[in-house]
Amino acid sequence: MPSKLVCPKCKGTNIDVQVVQETQGAKTTTKTRSKYKEKQHGFIWWLFMGWWWWIVELLLWIVAFIPMALLRIGRRKKYKGKSTSTTTTKNIIEYKRVFVCKDCGHYWTI
Repeated sequence: MPSKLVCPKCKGTNIDVQVVQETQGAKTTTKTRSKYKEKQHGFIWWLFMGWWWWIVELLLWIVAFIPMALLRIGRRKKYKGKSTSTTTTKNIIEYKRVFVCKDCGHYWTI
């Protein structure tokens, strides 16, 4: 910075120096954590159906192998669980020096 500032427009020396804060944008980062496990049958299902269902399924495999194989291939697994997201925003800030001439109102930066 020169020792004596001069306005480039009117050549005056009555200069004011200001520091200006500019926000240039924000940077957002999102992190997601997921915890899933395969959904299984509960106690009541096993109490009333599960103890005999494996016998029925075994007999179906013996009698109708090809249709059971096709059904098993097309079956999707069900999952249960939860997902949490954390969002972090970081503002980008820049500081600039602005020189203002008090005589003519002209302003500039160096």
